[in-house]
Amino acid sequence: MRLRYVDSGDDECRAVRRDVPGRDWCLPGFAHAHGKLHLRTEMLTLLICYQGWASNNLAPHYVRAVGIGMVISIANCSAFIGTFIYLQRDAPKYVLGHSVSLGALVVTIVLAAIQCWYLGWENRKRERGERDDRLLRADADRLGHQHPSFRFTL
Repeated sequence: MRLRYVDSGDDECRAVRRDVPGRDWCLPGFAHAHGKLHLRTEMLTLLICYQGWASNNLAPHYVRAVGIGMVISIANCSAFIGTFIYLQRDAPKYVLGHSVSLGALVVTIVLAAIQCWYLGWENRKRERGERDDRLLRADADRLGHQHPSFRFTL
């Protein structure tokens, strides 16, 4: 399958799929979808990282299950938001949609950096023994990720 760009006359990039000589199938929005692929790849990569991060940093199993479910639920909200920021009137560049998506990506990276700092700070407090008072509780065997010997994954 070979792809080439053709000018459709209305400033919209198109790709042509040529399987049989002399027959062209236009794929509208191919260039736009190709551009969004890079942004979506970054977001998908972050989602997978956050799922792994949540599964490593939450204990016991029922807290982990709820936490991973919340990560997936929040990530699925992007599809709902996407229907309102990628408007037909902005075609073919979708400046508003890409700006909001890129802004959300930047905010996510900043929040991840803050979370890394906080988890490192919490791990240092636990290493110094500043969280050992939790062992005096009656439910010390059920502390999960709040147990003083639990270390967060950065």
